[in-house]
Amino acid sequence: MVLYGRRSPKCGLANIEKMKNKTFLILLALITVSGLFLRLIDYDEIPPPDEAFDELHYAWGGATWIKEGIPKSWSNFDSYTNFEYIERYGIKWRMVSPLIEKPPLYFLSSGVTVIASNTKDIFSTSHSVIRILPIALSIFTIFLTGIFASKIFGNQVGLISALVYATVPTVVLANRMSVTENLITPLALSALVIIAYLKNKFSPSTLLLLGIISTLSFLTKQIGISVAASMILIFLKLKRTKNALVIGLFGFLGIIIYLLIGAYYDWDLFLSLQRDVRIGHTLSGLPEVASAIFRFFGIGPKNHPFLDGTVLAGYILLFSSPLWILKEEKENFLKNLFLIFPFVYLLLLVIGQSGAGPFTFFGWYLYPLFPFLAIVLAKFLWDFYKKPQLLSLILLNIIIGSSIIRFIFITVPRQYQYLWQYAFIMFFLLSLGVLHRQRRVQQFFLIGSFAIFILVNVYTVFNMREIYEYSIKGLDFSLFAK
Repeated sequence: MVLYGRRSPKCGLANIEKMKNKTFLILLALITVSGLFLRLIDYDEIPPPDEAFDELHYAWGGATWIKEGIPKSWSNFDSYTNFEYIERYGIKWRMVSPLIEKPPLYFLSSGVTVIASNTKDIFSTSHSVIRILPIALSIFTIFLTGIFASKIFGNQVGLISALVYATVPTVVLANRMSVTENLITPLALSALVIIAYLKNKFSPSTLLLLGIISTLSFLTKQIGISVAASMILIFLKLKRTKNALVIGLFGFLGIIIYLLIGAYYDWDLFLSLQRDVRIGHTLSGLPEVASAIFRFFGIGPKNHPFLDGTVLAGYILLFSSPLWILKEEKENFLKNLFLIFPFVYLLLLVIGQSGAGPFTFFGWYLYPLFPFLAIVLAKFLWDFYKKPQLLSLILLNIIIGSSIIRFIFITVPRQYQYLWQYAFIMFFLLSLGVLHRQRRVQQFFLIGSFAIFILVNVYTVFNMREIYEYSIKGLDFSLFAK
Protein backbone atom coordinates (compact mmCIF):
# COMPACT_ATOMS: atom_id res chain seq x y z
CA MET A 1 0.00 0.00 0.00
CA VAL A 2 1.24 3.51 -0.86
CA LEU A 3 0.07 6.69 0.87
CA TYR A 4 0.89 9.97 -0.88
CA GLY A 5 3.84 8.43 -2.67
CA ARG A 6 5.23 6.79 0.49
CA ARG A 7 5.12 3.27 1.81
CA SER A 8 2.58 2.51 4.51
CA PRO A 9 4.21 2.14 7.95
CA LYS A 10 2.35 -1.18 8.32
CA CYS A 11 3.86 -2.43 5.06
CA GLY A 12 7.34 -1.45 6.27
CA LEU A 13 6.85 -3.24 9.58
CA ALA A 14 5.61 -6.34 7.76
CA ASN A 15 8.74 -6.36 5.59
CA ILE A 16 10.98 -6.01 8.64
CA GLU A 17 9.14 -8.88 10.32
CA LYS A 18 9.55 -11.03 7.22
CA MET A 19 13.26 -10.24 7.13
CA LYS A 20 13.64 -11.17 10.80
CA ASN A 21 11.82 -14.47 10.28
CA LYS A 22 13.91 -15.25 7.20
CA THR A 23 17.13 -14.50 9.09
CA PHE A 24 15.93 -16.66 11.98
CA LEU A 25 15.22 -19.62 9.68
CA ILE A 26 18.58 -19.29 7.92
CA LEU A 27 20.46 -19.21 11.23
CA LEU A 28 18.39 -22.12 12.56
CA ALA A 29 19.18 -24.14 9.42
CA LEU A 30 22.91 -23.42 9.86
CA ILE A 31 22.74 -24.53 13.51
CA THR A 32 20.94 -27.71 12.45
CA VAL A 33 23.57 -28.54 9.83
CA SER A 34 26.34 -27.86 12.36
CA GLY A 35 24.60 -30.13 14.86
CA LEU A 36 24.42 -32.89 12.26
CA PHE A 37 28.16 -32.55 11.61
CA LEU A 38 28.93 -32.88 15.33
CA ARG A 39 26.78 -35.99 15.59
CA LEU A 40 28.67 -37.67 12.75
CA ILE A 41 32.12 -37.39 14.41
CA ASP A 42 33.13 -40.97 15.42
CA TYR A 43 29.41 -41.70 15.73
CA ASP A 44 29.82 -45.47 15.32
CA GLU A 45 32.33 -45.74 18.18
CA ILE A 46 31.31 -43.03 20.68
CA PRO A 47 29.32 -43.88 22.79
CA PRO A 48 30.87 -47.38 22.77
CA PRO A 49 28.58 -49.91 21.10
CA ASP A 50 28.21 -51.78 24.39
CA GLU A 51 26.65 -48.67 25.99
CA ALA A 52 23.20 -50.03 25.13
CA PHE A 53 22.61 -53.42 23.57
CA ASP A 54 19.05 -52.28 22.81
CA GLU A 55 20.52 -50.76 19.65
CA LEU A 56 21.10 -54.29 18.33
CA HIS A 57 17.76 -55.39 19.76
CA TYR A 58 15.85 -53.03 17.46
CA ALA A 59 18.07 -53.42 14.40
CA TRP A 60 17.98 -57.22 14.42
CA GLY A 61 14.29 -57.39 15.29
CA GLY A 62 13.25 -55.00 12.53
CA ALA A 63 15.49 -56.49 9.85
CA THR A 64 14.28 -60.06 10.48
CA TRP A 65 10.68 -58.87 10.57
CA ILE A 66 11.02 -57.29 7.13
CA LYS A 67 13.01 -60.15 5.55
CA GLU A 68 11.40 -63.17 7.20
CA GLY A 69 7.99 -61.91 8.33
CA ILE A 70 8.70 -62.77 11.97
CA PRO A 71 10.62 -60.44 14.32
CA LYS A 72 13.64 -62.13 15.88
CA SER A 73 16.19 -60.61 18.25
CA TRP A 74 17.77 -61.04 21.65
CA SER A 75 15.70 -60.93 24.84
CA ASN A 76 16.07 -62.24 28.38
CA PHE A 77 12.37 -62.48 29.23
CA ASP A 78 11.47 -65.96 30.50
CA SER A 79 8.11 -66.03 28.69
CA TYR A 80 9.84 -66.80 25.40
CA THR A 81 10.07 -70.55 24.87
CA ASN A 82 11.16 -70.45 21.22
CA PHE A 83 14.80 -69.39 21.35
CA GLU A 84 18.29 -70.26 20.19
CA TYR A 85 21.77 -68.94 20.94
CA ILE A 86 24.13 -67.19 18.55
CA GLU A 87 27.57 -65.71 19.13
CA ARG A 88 28.31 -62.20 17.90
CA TYR A 89 30.93 -59.70 19.08
CA GLY A 90 32.22 -62.25 21.59
CA ILE A 91 28.80 -62.44 23.32
CA LYS A 92 26.35 -65.35 23.45
CA TRP A 93 22.93 -63.90 22.60
CA ARG A 94 19.60 -65.53 23.46
CA MET A 95 17.65 -65.05 20.21
CA VAL A 96 13.87 -65.29 20.55
CA SER A 97 10.91 -65.21 18.17
CA PRO A 98 8.36 -63.84 17.63
CA LEU A 99 9.72 -60.71 19.33
CA ILE A 100 6.52 -58.91 20.39
CA GLU A 101 7.38 -57.42 23.77
CA LYS A 102 7.38 -53.82 22.41
CA PRO A 103 5.40 -51.89 19.77
CA PRO A 104 6.65 -52.26 16.18
CA LEU A 105 7.42 -48.83 14.71
CA TYR A 106 11.04 -48.37 15.78
CA PHE A 107 11.84 -52.00 15.04
CA LEU A 108 10.63 -51.56 11.46
CA SER A 109 12.32 -48.17 11.04
CA SER A 110 15.67 -49.52 12.25
CA GLY A 111 15.16 -52.64 10.14
CA VAL A 112 14.70 -50.53 7.01
CA THR A 113 18.05 -48.86 7.72
CA VAL A 114 19.73 -52.27 8.02
CA ILE A 115 18.11 -53.66 4.88
CA ALA A 116 18.93 -50.51 2.88
CA SER A 117 22.62 -50.93 3.78
CA ASN A 118 22.69 -54.25 1.85
CA THR A 119 24.17 -56.01 4.86
CA LYS A 120 24.52 -59.70 3.99
CA ASP A 121 24.49 -60.94 7.59
CA ILE A 122 21.88 -58.99 9.59
CA PHE A 123 23.38 -60.14 12.87
CA SER A 124 26.77 -58.62 12.01
CA THR A 125 25.37 -55.18 11.24
CA SER A 126 27.80 -52.39 12.09
CA HIS A 127 26.87 -49.50 14.36
CA SER A 128 27.87 -47.23 11.49
CA VAL A 129 24.61 -48.44 9.92
CA ILE A 130 22.46 -48.80 13.04
CA ARG A 131 23.06 -45.23 14.22
CA ILE A 132 22.17 -43.53 10.92
CA LEU A 133 18.47 -43.54 11.90
CA PRO A 134 18.74 -41.64 15.23
CA ILE A 135 21.17 -39.13 13.72
CA ALA A 136 18.75 -38.48 10.85
CA LEU A 137 15.92 -38.04 13.38
CA SER A 138 18.05 -35.58 15.35
CA ILE A 139 18.04 -33.19 12.37
CA PHE A 140 14.29 -32.74 12.83
CA THR A 141 14.65 -32.52 16.61
CA ILE A 142 17.21 -29.71 16.48
CA PHE A 143 15.13 -27.70 14.00
CA LEU A 144 11.84 -28.28 15.83
CA THR A 145 13.44 -27.33 19.15
CA GLY A 146 14.35 -23.93 17.72
CA ILE A 147 10.95 -23.45 16.07
CA PHE A 148 8.99 -24.40 19.19
CA ALA A 149 11.13 -22.26 21.51
CA SER A 150 10.84 -19.24 19.20
CA LYS A 151 7.06 -19.49 19.22
CA ILE A 152 6.95 -19.63 23.01
CA PHE A 153 9.73 -17.23 24.00
CA GLY A 154 10.86 -15.41 20.85
CA ASN A 155 13.47 -15.88 18.11
CA GLN A 156 16.45 -15.18 20.37
CA VAL A 157 15.52 -17.97 22.77
CA GLY A 158 14.73 -20.20 19.79
CA LEU A 159 18.23 -19.83 18.37
CA ILE A 160 19.90 -20.25 21.78
CA SER A 161 17.81 -23.38 22.41
CA ALA A 162 18.78 -24.94 19.10
CA LEU A 163 22.45 -24.03 19.61
CA VAL A 164 22.48 -25.56 23.10
CA TYR A 165 20.70 -28.71 21.90
CA ALA A 166 22.99 -29.01 18.88
CA THR A 167 26.28 -28.70 20.78
CA VAL A 168 25.95 -29.99 24.36
CA PRO A 169 28.05 -33.21 24.49
CA THR A 170 25.51 -35.29 26.41
CA VAL A 171 22.80 -34.44 23.87
CA VAL A 172 25.11 -35.16 20.93
CA LEU A 173 25.85 -38.57 22.42
CA ALA A 174 22.18 -39.21 23.12
CA ASN A 175 21.21 -38.41 19.53
CA ARG A 176 23.57 -41.12 18.28
CA MET A 177 21.89 -43.90 20.26
CA SER A 178 19.46 -46.03 18.26
CA VAL A 179 16.64 -46.23 20.80
CA THR A 180 12.92 -45.54 20.64
CA GLU A 181 13.07 -42.28 22.60
CA ASN A 182 14.90 -40.63 19.72
CA LEU A 183 11.79 -41.16 17.60
CA ILE A 184 9.27 -40.19 20.28
CA THR A 185 11.08 -36.84 20.72
CA PRO A 186 10.55 -35.38 17.21
CA LEU A 187 7.00 -36.79 17.14
CA ALA A 188 6.13 -34.98 20.38
CA LEU A 189 7.78 -31.75 19.20
CA SER A 190 5.94 -31.92 15.86
CA ALA A 191 2.59 -32.13 17.63
CA LEU A 192 3.44 -29.26 19.98
CA VAL A 193 4.66 -27.03 17.14
CA ILE A 194 1.46 -27.63 15.18
CA ILE A 195 -0.70 -26.77 18.19
CA ALA A 196 1.44 -23.74 19.08
CA TYR A 197 1.07 -22.21 15.62
CA LEU A 198 -2.59 -23.06 15.00
CA LYS A 199 -4.11 -23.00 18.49
CA ASN A 200 -7.76 -22.28 17.59
CA LYS A 201 -7.64 -22.93 13.83
CA PHE A 202 -7.58 -26.71 13.59
CA SER A 203 -8.83 -27.96 10.24
CA PRO A 204 -9.90 -31.61 9.85
CA SER A 205 -6.63 -32.37 8.03
CA THR A 206 -4.60 -30.84 10.87
CA LEU A 207 -6.52 -32.81 13.46
CA LEU A 208 -5.95 -35.95 11.37
CA LEU A 209 -2.20 -35.25 11.35
CA LEU A 210 -2.16 -34.80 15.14
CA GLY A 211 -4.12 -38.03 15.49
CA ILE A 212 -1.62 -39.91 13.33
CA ILE A 213 1.23 -38.53 15.45
CA SER A 214 -0.49 -39.79 18.62
CA THR A 215 -0.92 -43.25 17.05
CA LEU A 216 2.68 -43.43 15.84
CA SER A 217 3.99 -42.29 19.23
CA PHE A 218 2.37 -45.22 21.02
CA LEU A 219 3.45 -47.63 18.27
CA THR A 220 7.02 -46.48 18.96
CA LYS A 221 6.91 -47.38 22.66
CA GLN A 222 4.29 -47.70 25.39
CA ILE A 223 5.45 -44.46 27.05
CA GLY A 224 4.58 -42.78 23.75
CA ILE A 225 1.00 -42.61 25.03
CA SER A 226 2.26 -39.48 26.83
CA VAL A 227 2.03 -37.62 23.50
CA ALA A 228 -1.67 -38.39 23.12
CA ALA A 229 -2.30 -37.71 26.82
CA SER A 230 -0.59 -34.32 26.54
CA MET A 231 -2.62 -33.33 23.49
CA ILE A 232 -5.85 -34.37 25.20
CA LEU A 233 -5.02 -32.17 28.20
CA ILE A 234 -4.14 -29.28 25.89
CA PHE A 235 -7.43 -29.51 24.01
CA LEU A 236 -9.39 -29.81 27.23
CA LYS A 237 -7.66 -26.66 28.45
CA LEU A 238 -8.73 -24.97 25.20
CA LYS A 239 -12.27 -26.31 25.82
CA ARG A 240 -12.18 -28.25 22.57
CA THR A 241 -13.66 -31.51 23.83
CA LYS A 242 -14.32 -32.94 20.38
CA ASN A 243 -10.68 -32.50 19.41
CA ALA A 244 -9.60 -34.19 22.63
CA LEU A 245 -11.94 -37.09 21.83
CA VAL A 246 -10.48 -37.46 18.33
CA ILE A 247 -6.91 -37.58 19.70
CA GLY A 248 -8.02 -40.10 22.31
CA LEU A 249 -9.50 -42.33 19.59
CA PHE A 250 -6.29 -42.18 17.56
CA GLY A 251 -4.24 -43.02 20.65
CA PHE A 252 -6.58 -45.95 21.26
CA LEU A 253 -6.08 -46.98 17.63
CA GLY A 254 -2.36 -47.35 18.31
CA ILE A 255 -3.16 -49.64 21.24
CA ILE A 256 -5.54 -51.72 19.08
CA ILE A 257 -2.91 -52.14 16.34
CA TYR A 258 -0.39 -53.34 18.90
CA LEU A 259 -2.93 -55.77 20.38
CA LEU A 260 -3.71 -57.13 16.90
CA ILE A 261 -0.01 -57.76 16.28
CA GLY A 262 0.13 -59.68 19.56
CA ALA A 263 -2.97 -61.69 18.62
CA TYR A 264 -1.56 -62.46 15.17
CA TYR A 265 1.69 -63.93 16.42
CA ASP A 266 0.83 -65.43 19.82
CA TRP A 267 -1.78 -63.91 22.14
CA ASP A 268 -0.80 -65.86 25.26
CA LEU A 269 2.87 -65.04 24.75
CA PHE A 270 1.97 -61.37 24.16
CA LEU A 271 0.04 -61.12 27.45
CA SER A 272 2.80 -62.89 29.32
CA LEU A 273 5.41 -60.52 27.89
CA GLN A 274 3.42 -57.45 28.89
CA ARG A 275 3.38 -58.83 32.41
CA ASP A 276 7.15 -59.43 32.21
CA VAL A 277 7.71 -55.85 31.10
CA ARG A 278 5.56 -54.46 33.91
CA ILE A 279 7.21 -56.61 36.56
CA GLY A 280 10.68 -55.89 35.24
CA HIS A 281 10.12 -52.14 35.54
CA THR A 282 8.04 -51.85 38.70
CA LEU A 283 9.12 -54.59 41.08
CA SER A 284 12.85 -53.92 41.05
CA GLY A 285 12.56 -51.41 43.89
CA LEU A 286 10.58 -48.53 45.31
CA PRO A 287 10.00 -45.41 43.16
CA GLU A 288 13.01 -43.10 43.13
CA VAL A 289 12.65 -41.43 39.74
CA ALA A 290 13.17 -37.80 40.74
CA SER A 291 16.20 -38.46 42.93
CA ALA A 292 17.71 -40.87 40.38
CA ILE A 293 17.54 -38.16 37.70
CA PHE A 294 19.76 -35.89 39.76
CA ARG A 295 22.09 -38.68 40.86
CA PHE A 296 22.70 -40.21 37.43
CA PHE A 297 22.00 -37.94 34.49
CA GLY A 298 24.30 -39.64 32.00
CA ILE A 299 23.58 -40.84 28.49
CA GLY A 300 23.06 -44.54 29.13
CA PRO A 301 23.38 -47.41 31.59
CA LYS A 302 27.17 -47.66 31.75
CA ASN A 303 30.35 -45.72 32.30
CA HIS A 304 28.94 -42.14 32.62
CA PRO A 305 31.96 -40.01 31.76
CA PHE A 306 29.68 -37.22 30.58
CA LEU A 307 28.17 -35.81 33.75
CA ASP A 308 27.21 -32.65 31.93
CA GLY A 309 26.44 -29.52 33.95
CA THR A 310 24.25 -28.17 31.18
CA VAL A 311 21.92 -31.15 31.49
CA LEU A 312 21.87 -30.88 35.29
CA ALA A 313 21.06 -27.15 35.10
CA GLY A 314 18.31 -27.95 32.61
CA TYR A 315 16.73 -30.47 34.98
CA ILE A 316 16.84 -28.03 37.90
CA LEU A 317 15.24 -25.27 35.82
CA LEU A 318 12.64 -27.59 34.31
CA PHE A 319 11.54 -28.95 37.68
CA SER A 320 11.24 -25.41 39.04
CA SER A 321 9.77 -23.90 35.85
CA PRO A 322 6.13 -23.75 37.05
CA LEU A 323 7.38 -21.46 39.84
CA TRP A 324 9.03 -18.89 37.56
CA ILE A 325 7.95 -19.32 33.93
CA LEU A 326 4.22 -19.44 34.64
CA LYS A 327 4.47 -16.54 37.12
CA GLU A 328 5.62 -14.08 34.45
CA GLU A 329 2.05 -13.56 33.26
CA LYS A 330 -1.36 -14.32 34.72
CA GLU A 331 -2.26 -16.78 31.98
CA ASN A 332 -0.27 -17.72 28.92
CA PHE A 333 -1.43 -20.68 26.85
CA LEU A 334 1.89 -21.11 25.04
CA LYS A 335 3.87 -21.40 28.27
CA ASN A 336 1.42 -23.95 29.60
CA LEU A 337 1.73 -25.79 26.29
CA PHE A 338 5.51 -25.84 26.69
CA LEU A 339 5.33 -27.49 30.12
CA ILE A 340 2.49 -29.97 29.61
CA PHE A 341 4.37 -32.68 27.71
CA PRO A 342 7.53 -32.93 29.89
CA PHE A 343 5.50 -33.11 33.09
CA VAL A 344 2.98 -35.61 31.68
CA TYR A 345 5.88 -37.68 30.41
CA LEU A 346 7.57 -37.57 33.83
CA LEU A 347 4.30 -38.46 35.56
CA LEU A 348 3.80 -41.57 33.42
CA LEU A 349 7.46 -42.48 33.88
CA VAL A 350 7.05 -42.27 37.66
CA ILE A 351 3.99 -44.53 37.47
CA GLY A 352 5.65 -47.03 35.16
CA GLN A 353 9.13 -47.24 36.70
CA SER A 354 10.58 -48.06 40.08
CA GLY A 355 13.91 -46.25 40.02
CA ALA A 356 16.09 -49.06 41.32
CA GLY A 357 17.39 -50.28 37.97
CA PRO A 358 20.17 -47.95 36.79
CA PHE A 359 19.28 -48.17 33.10
CA THR A 360 15.73 -47.06 33.80
CA PHE A 361 16.28 -43.52 34.92
CA PHE A 362 19.48 -41.95 33.82
CA GLY A 363 19.69 -43.30 30.32
CA TRP A 364 17.64 -43.04 27.20
CA TYR A 365 14.26 -42.99 28.99
CA LEU A 366 14.78 -39.27 29.55
CA TYR A 367 15.88 -38.31 26.04
CA PRO A 368 12.46 -36.81 25.15
CA LEU A 369 13.06 -34.22 27.90
CA PHE A 370 16.34 -32.97 26.43
CA PRO A 371 14.80 -30.38 24.03
CA PHE A 372 12.84 -28.94 26.94
CA LEU A 373 15.98 -28.78 29.07
CA ALA A 374 17.67 -26.82 26.27
CA ILE A 375 14.70 -24.47 25.90
CA VAL A 376 14.26 -23.73 29.60
CA LEU A 377 18.01 -23.15 29.96
CA ALA A 378 17.98 -20.83 26.92
CA LYS A 379 15.10 -18.88 28.46
CA PHE A 380 17.04 -18.55 31.72
CA LEU A 381 20.20 -17.42 29.90
CA TRP A 382 18.30 -14.86 27.83
CA ASP A 383 16.63 -13.44 30.96
CA PHE A 384 20.03 -13.31 32.65
CA TYR A 385 21.51 -11.49 29.65
CA LYS A 386 18.76 -8.86 29.81
CA LYS A 387 19.03 -8.49 33.58
CA PRO A 388 22.12 -10.05 35.23
CA GLN A 389 21.67 -10.95 38.89
CA LEU A 390 24.19 -12.09 41.49
CA LEU A 391 22.47 -15.31 42.58
CA SER A 392 21.81 -16.34 38.99
CA LEU A 393 25.48 -15.74 38.24
CA ILE A 394 26.54 -17.94 41.15
CA LEU A 395 24.13 -20.70 40.07
CA LEU A 396 25.46 -20.66 36.50
CA ASN A 397 29.05 -20.78 37.70
CA ILE A 398 28.44 -23.61 40.16
CA ILE A 399 26.69 -25.88 37.67
CA ILE A 400 27.61 -24.94 34.10
CA GLY A 401 30.87 -23.09 34.80
CA SER A 402 32.39 -25.97 36.73
CA SER A 403 31.23 -28.40 34.03
CA ILE A 404 32.89 -26.37 31.28
CA ILE A 405 36.12 -26.17 33.30
CA ARG A 406 35.97 -29.94 33.71
CA PHE A 407 35.61 -30.51 29.96
CA ILE A 408 38.59 -28.23 29.29
CA PHE A 409 40.90 -29.89 31.82
CA ILE A 410 39.87 -33.52 31.43
CA THR A 411 42.03 -33.83 28.30
CA VAL A 412 45.22 -32.31 29.79
CA PRO A 413 47.90 -34.46 31.47
CA ARG A 414 46.87 -35.52 34.97
CA GLN A 415 49.64 -33.60 36.73
CA TYR A 416 48.12 -30.33 35.49
CA GLN A 417 44.49 -31.04 36.25
CA TYR A 418 44.64 -29.44 39.68
CA LEU A 419 44.94 -26.07 37.89
CA TRP A 420 41.21 -26.18 37.19
CA GLN A 421 40.64 -24.59 40.61
CA TYR A 422 42.63 -21.49 39.68
CA ALA A 423 40.89 -21.22 36.31
CA PHE A 424 37.48 -21.52 37.92
CA ILE A 425 38.23 -18.94 40.65
CA MET A 426 39.65 -16.47 38.12
CA PHE A 427 36.63 -16.76 35.85
CA PHE A 428 34.20 -16.42 38.75
CA LEU A 429 35.92 -13.30 40.09
CA LEU A 430 36.04 -11.82 36.60
CA SER A 431 32.32 -12.43 36.08
CA LEU A 432 31.60 -11.01 39.53
CA GLY A 433 33.51 -7.86 38.70
CA VAL A 434 31.77 -7.41 35.37
CA LEU A 435 28.37 -7.69 37.06
CA HIS A 436 28.70 -4.13 38.38
CA ARG A 437 30.13 -2.59 35.24
CA GLN A 438 28.36 -0.60 32.53
CA ARG A 439 25.67 -2.36 30.55
CA ARG A 440 27.77 -2.48 27.37
CA VAL A 441 30.65 -4.17 29.23
CA GLN A 442 28.21 -6.67 30.72
CA GLN A 443 26.76 -7.51 27.31
CA PHE A 444 30.21 -7.97 25.77
CA PHE A 445 31.30 -10.27 28.62
CA LEU A 446 28.10 -12.34 28.61
CA ILE A 447 28.16 -12.84 24.83
CA GLY A 448 31.83 -13.82 25.08
CA SER A 449 31.08 -16.26 27.91
CA PHE A 450 28.29 -17.88 25.93
CA ALA A 451 30.62 -18.17 22.92
CA ILE A 452 33.20 -19.90 25.15
CA PHE A 453 30.46 -22.22 26.44
CA ILE A 454 29.55 -23.27 22.88
CA LEU A 455 33.18 -23.57 21.77
CA VAL A 456 34.03 -25.80 24.75
CA ASN A 457 31.03 -27.97 23.92
CA VAL A 458 32.28 -28.33 20.34
CA TYR A 459 35.83 -28.97 21.56
CA THR A 460 34.48 -31.69 23.86
CA VAL A 461 32.57 -33.38 21.05
CA PHE A 462 35.75 -33.45 18.94
CA ASN A 463 37.65 -35.02 21.86
CA MET A 464 35.05 -37.52 23.04
CA ARG A 465 37.22 -40.51 22.18
CA GLU A 466 40.06 -39.20 24.33
CA ILE A 467 37.68 -38.39 27.20
CA TYR A 468 36.16 -41.87 27.07
CA GLU A 469 39.59 -43.48 27.00
CA TYR A 470 40.62 -41.41 30.01
CA SER A 471 37.39 -42.05 31.93
CA ILE A 472 37.00 -45.74 31.17
CA LYS A 473 40.32 -47.48 31.43
CA GLY A 474 40.76 -50.56 29.36
CA LEU A 475 37.74 -50.08 27.10
CA ASP A 476 38.28 -51.88 23.79
CA PHE A 477 36.89 -49.66 21.02
CA SER A 478 37.67 -52.17 18.31
CA LEU A 479 35.22 -54.76 19.64
CA PHE A 480 32.26 -53.57 17.57
CA ALA A 481 33.95 -51.23 15.09
CA LYS A 482 33.99 -53.53 12.08
